[in-house]
Amino acid sequence: MKSRPFSALEGFYEAFKSQMFCAIAEANNLLANWTPTDGFLQLGVNTKRMWNADKNNFAPRLGFAWDIAGNGKTVVRGGGTVIYVTPTWWEFLSQQNQNDPVTGLGTNPSGFQICTPTVASGNCAPGPGTIAASGLSLSPAQVNWNQSAALYRGNIYPASSDTTQLKCGTDKLCTAQATNENLRSAYVMQWSLGIQRSITNNLSLSLDYVGNRADKLLGLEYTNTPQIGAGWTGATGATPGLGGSGQLGTCFAAFNGTKKALGTACSPGVAGGSAIQLARPYAAQYPYLSYIYTVSNPFVSDYHGMQIALTQRNMHGLAYTVGYTWSHALDQSTGERGGPSGNPFNQRLEYSNSEFDIRQRFTATVTFALPGRKGFGQTLEGWKVTSIVAMQTALPWGVLGSRGSDPSGTGEFQDRWNFYGNVDDFSALGSQSVPFFSGNIKNAGGFVVPNPALPAACVSAATALDKAANNKTGTAALYRWGCFVQGSTIMIPPALGTIGNMTRDMFRGNPFRNWDASVIKDWRFTERFSGEFRFEVFNLLNATHYGNPQFNGAGGNTPFGAPTLFGASAATPDVSNNNPALGSGGPREFQLGFRLSF
Repeated sequence: MKSRPFSALEGFYEAFKSQMFCAIAEANNLLANWTPTDGFLQLGVNTKRMWNADKNNFAPRLGFAWDIAGNGKTVVRGGGTVIYVTPTWWEFLSQQNQNDPVTGLGTNPSGFQICTPTVASGNCAPGPGTIAASGLSLSPAQVNWNQSAALYRGNIYPASSDTTQLKCGTDKLCTAQATNENLRSAYVMQWSLGIQRSITNNLSLSLDYVGNRADKLLGLEYTNTPQIGAGWTGATGATPGLGGSGQLGTCFAAFNGTKKALGTACSPGVAGGSAIQLARPYAAQYPYLSYIYTVSNPFVSDYHGMQIALTQRNMHGLAYTVGYTWSHALDQSTGERGGPSGNPFNQRLEYSNSEFDIRQRFTATVTFALPGRKGFGQTLEGWKVTSIVAMQTALPWGVLGSRGSDPSGTGEFQDRWNFYGNVDDFSALGSQSVPFFSGNIKNAGGFVVPNPALPAACVSAATALDKAANNKTGTAALYRWGCFVQGSTIMIPPALGTIGNMTRDMFRGNPFRNWDASVIKDWRFTERFSGEFRFEVFNLLNATHYGNPQFNGAGGNTPFGAPTLFGASAATPDVSNNNPALGSGGPREFQLGFRLSF
C-alpha cells in the first residue's frame, strides 16, 4: 500500500470559542472600580459594570500526523492552538503584596467621606458608594480583631457607620485598585513540531520543538506613581546637591562630622514624602489618593524548547527513558499580580528570564527486572531495581525590591542597583553570600563617617555617577547603603533620584543533581491478590543541595535590608520552594513500604 502525504489529519477543533470574558459581579453590588475620569465607581450606584466584556475570543486548534514511509517507522507530528486564560478573581479582589493596606474591587473606599483638603478641616462629603474598605493604615487599637459586636458591628475593619475612620483627605490618604475598563482576555498560542523514529520494536527516539507565546497577560500598572526623583527635590524645591537646602544636600550632610541619624537624613519617605505626593499624576484631581494600581494587560511571555527522548520498552527485563531538554523561558512577571520592579514607566524593560527558566535538564529512569528462579516463598523471583537521575542547570534570581528604602524617590520601593562586571561572579554561591562592604561606620568619637575600607572600585563607580549628575548623588547613596564586590564585579546602589541598570533575574542560583534508587520485591499470592515490598533511597549520594536565593522569602534578596545574606541559599530546594517531597532536594532519606493489591 502506497503511503499518503498525510496518513492522519487530527482536525480543526473549536473553530470559535463562544466563551466571553465578562466582568466580575457581586450579588449585593459590593464592588467598586476607579477611573481617572470619574473616580470611584460603585457597582449598581454609578456604574453598571466593572469593565466591558471581551467578546471576540477566537480559539482554533489544528494538529496533524504524517507517517512518512507508510510503515509506521518514522512519523512527523505537529500542531498549534490558541487557548484563552481564565483569570483568578483574587487578582481583582486583593492586591495585598503592594504598598499600603489591602486594596481591591471589594475594598475600594467608595463609601469613604471625601474631605477637602484635609480630614481635620471637617469639610467632608459622602462618597458615591457603600463600601467601607481597609484602605487606611489602622493601629491595632482601631482594628476589631476579636470581632466584638460592640465595635464596627462585629466587623474586623470599621463599619460604614464609623465616620471617624472612613474619611479620605490629604492628611489621611487612601489607596485604590483600578481595573482597565477595556480589559481583554489573556491568551496563549502553543505550537509543536517533532519527529519520532522507531529504531527497533522496543526502542524509539523522538525529537520535538515546543513553543508558546502568551499575550495580554494580566498585571499591574502604576497609575499614580510620580516621576523618578520626585521625592528628592526637597521641601523648599531647591536644586538638590551637596550643601544645598534640598533633600539631597541634607542627606549628604550626614557625613560632615555631625551626629545625625543616617536613616532619617537619607530617607525621602520622611523628609520628602510630601514632595512625592505632590508630584503624583493625579495629585491635583484626587489629592486624597496615594497609590493606585490598575489591573491591565501589560505582560507577555515566551518559551522555546528542544526536547529529546530515548525510550526503551521492556526487553529482557530492561526498560528505560532518557530525556534531555534545552529551552529558554522569558517573561515580564512570572507570578500573578506582578508589577514593574525596576522602571515603573517602561514595563518592556522587565522582559527577562522567567523565574522557572531552566536552560538544560537531563533525566534518566531505568528499571531492571532481575532474572528469577522458582523457590521457597518466591524468594528468588520478582525482584526489580529502579533508578532515577535528574540533573538541571540553575534557576535565575535577582533583586526583589527595596522595602524601607527609596533611592529613586518614587515611593514604590522597587529599586534595583547598578551592576558592573560578570553575572557569574554573583551566581552559584551555595550557602555563601556576596561579600558586602558597609558604606559608613562610627569613628572613635561616635560620628558617622564614610567607611575607609570601601573598595576603590565602588568609590570610583559612585564618583562616576556624581559626575554624570553634576552632584554628589552617587556618593551619597554609596555611603548610605554600601556595595557588593566579588572578584572584579561590583554592585552599587543607584544614585539618589535615579534607578539602577540591573535587569530582572540576571543571576543564576545553584545547579541541581539528584540520584534516587529503589529495590522492589513482588509476591503473587493468588490470581487477584498480590503484594509489593519497596526499599527506596532518595539522594543516594547524600549530595548537598542548595535552594535558589529567589526563594529566600521576603527581604531575602533585598540588598537594602539584608545585605549580609544577599545571594546566599538559606535552605535546601525542597524547603525553600515549599515542596517537602522526597527526592526534591533534601538530605539522603530511606523509605520502606509494603503494598497489597486485590
